Amino acid sequence: MTWIQSGDVEPILVLALDELREPVVGKTDVKLRIYRKHDDWFLDWSDNQFKPAASVTIIEIQMEEVNGVYNPGEYRLNYGAHIKGFNPASISNAENEDIYFFVADQSSGVDISNMPQIGQIRVGGVIDSVSIEKTPYTL
Repeated sequence: MTWIQSGDVEPILVLALDELREPVVGKTDVKLRIYRKHDDWFLDWSDNQFKPAASVTIIEIQMEEVNGVYNPGEYRLNYGAHIKGFNPASISNAENEDIYFFVADQSSGVDISNMPQIGQIRVGGVIDSVSIEKTPYTL
């Protein structure tokens, strides 16, 4: 589980591998859905609100391939208000200190052998009182 401060954006990345553990590139069927722990409601990507599954218009979105040459097999969340990561501040009915589950799966193909992949993020709470000093990086 990853724990982030309120207002932070957390990258959501998956590595797609075939049965030989080689990266799978060029896929358009790597999909992501998100639900939250306290009520098992899903994120509706059409309006950025959590709802009961039967009420959701868009329950999963396509993950973006990062770079098939330099990051082969790596796909990320980069959709709507969630540019390069999950942005809980953009959700109109987000809950304080909730836990969000992320499920990445291949929706139509069978050539990715390590799917589904599941992760979780907890937002706020005690982590908000921790002072995190951000240091600029030099390459």
